[in-house]
Amino acid sequence: MRHRSTHLFGIWSAMSALLSPHDKPWPGKTAVITRLHMDLEEVRTADNPDREGWRNLADAMNYLQSCVELGVIEDPEDAIGAAKAALLDGHQSVEKRGKLRVNGQSLSSLANLLEQLASILDGISERQHWTIVRRTEKRIGDIWRGKVKRGDVVVHL
Repeated sequence: MRHRSTHLFGIWSAMSALLSPHDKPWPGKTAVITRLHMDLEEVRTADNPDREGWRNLADAMNYLQSCVELGVIEDPEDAIGAAKAALLDGHQSVEKRGKLRVNGQSLSSLANLLEQLASILDGISERQHWTIVRRTEKRIGDIWRGKVKRGDVVVHL
């Protein structure tokens, strides 16, 4: 299986990282948050939710995990762990029933993830965003190469 980069948040390049401003927010925030809310609503209501939307939610969780690793945020209430459990819930549903379904607690955890992400995107610069994207791409690449860290949850939908 091929590595799927975090296109939802943009594709990192050295030029985007070097030329992005320290003092301006990332201009893609609104589009990403809107897309993620649409994806979550589809998971909540659709008979057979699109797996690409589920992958986008996983990308959001990975982005937040990178924020923690880089010291941008702390996660004392383990919201990221709850989001991982929600993603695993969806994966187990696909394996058992062939359909992507999650329980109410998982939906709540994913909604909380989106709130946390929106707050972070409000408070970081465009340059910080690209640093986080690069870290996320590297983490995912390491996972695909078998370098799984303690706490990583790897699922394929």
